[in-house]
Amino acid sequence: MNVIISNKYQSMLATLDIDVIKSLNGVFSVDEIISHFQNFFFQRMILDITAIKDYKDLTNLQKLSMSIDMDKVILLLDKDDSISDSEPFLAKLVNMGIYNFTKDQNNLMYLYTNPNIYRDVAYLQKIDTGENNTTTDSSHSVSNKRIIGIKNITDSAGATSLIYMLKKVLSSYYSVMALEVDKRDLTYFKDKDTLTVKDDEINNIISKYNSIDIFLLDLNKSNKEYLCTDVLYLVEPSILKLNKLAIINPKIINDIKGKKVSDVELAEAIFGIEPNEAIVHSVLINFLANQRQGTQSTKTRAEVRGGGRKPWRQKGTGRARQGSIRAPQWIKGGIALGPKPRTYAYTVNKKERRLAIKSVLSSKVLENELVVVDNLNLKEIKTNAMVKALNNLKVEGKTLILLPEKNETVQKSARNIENVKTTLVNTINVYDLLKYNKLVVTLDTVKKLEEVYA
Repeated sequence: MNVIISNKYQSMLATLDIDVIKSLNGVFSVDEIISHFQNFFFQRMILDITAIKDYKDLTNLQKLSMSIDMDKVILLLDKDDSISDSEPFLAKLVNMGIYNFTKDQNNLMYLYTNPNIYRDVAYLQKIDTGENNTTTDSSHSVSNKRIIGIKNITDSAGATSLIYMLKKVLSSYYSVMALEVDKRDLTYFKDKDTLTVKDDEINNIISKYNSIDIFLLDLNKSNKEYLCTDVLYLVEPSILKLNKLAIINPKIINDIKGKKVSDVELAEAIFGIEPNEAIVHSVLINFLANQRQGTQSTKTRAEVRGGGRKPWRQKGTGRARQGSIRAPQWIKGGIALGPKPRTYAYTVNKKERRLAIKSVLSSKVLENELVVVDNLNLKEIKTNAMVKALNNLKVEGKTLILLPEKNETVQKSARNIENVKTTLVNTINVYDLLKYNKLVVTLDTVKKLEEVYA
């Protein structure tokens, strides 16, 4: 169920103790690899990077990551190539969604059984690329700023549109400013928090605006990738999924009075996956089916009263022959093929239920429907206190309060509020998550969700 594509390290890969259903040896273009394996089912692909033609060109690697599920691919790096083994190159692999890479045979077998996820290699996003060759004023430090760079690898890949969409998503919780270098594309969106700057002014601009939490920097006419905490590389115009991009930034934690306390890093494995609508629908139907009581019942002709004798003789009356007044065609007769008590319950796979929960939680983050509060410690059981807390958090409409454990004060304070429900982590279900627009969670709830569903 495994695939091996090799070139320089063919002899080493041939010694691996794994089942191989297909192997290719030589140097191949990205298009050739995609044509071979895009619709080919495999468990793991071990890919020798030297087998990819022009692998140092980011366009090729990005094209590969968009066509093949890179979670199943283990990339074997060239340990003799200083470029492919450099931290800037590895950081760009992470940004493209390529998390499983190594230059060692032992590590290769470890990744085979324990593949990486984003958080395992996210530290590479924060390294210095070593490209800072310009002289900067030490008084203009930007190390404490969160700067997301966006850069087109192919022409018209959509950096401007992505900046606008990201700004719209992130502005609900953060103060965001967009910067573009030597062009005025963002002015068409008529957004006041956008600036057109020169390349040598970026440091000063970022240092000047101390109140801005996040800067979105268009890098298409700038080489200052070293300033960015994250860099997003775009290959071709496409419908952009913002779940991963939005989760890059921590979620704001507010206190019960609505004031910002700190940030919390949400686990991407729970709050940043791509929602699976089909699984969510399947689990929802299962939940609704399991709620049916199935107590409906009708009487058959054997259960209704009367009809012990034939109503009239078989022949000579001019009427149709009848055997019993309990027959279905008679008024007050038995019901033919009527419902009887039954159970509608059935089971779905545990992994499906967990995936459905994580999908809905991720969609809540993506749609800005998740509200994180440090705690919900009320002094007494009082409905008015809970109403005030929800108003402080700017929560409106149908609201689900998710608690890590039983809290009588919170539960009783919220039970008389219309369209507000409390539930626990161990009783959470897809139906409630979908029914209520806003999801209010405490910091302890987030930690427990990560323990249970990570």
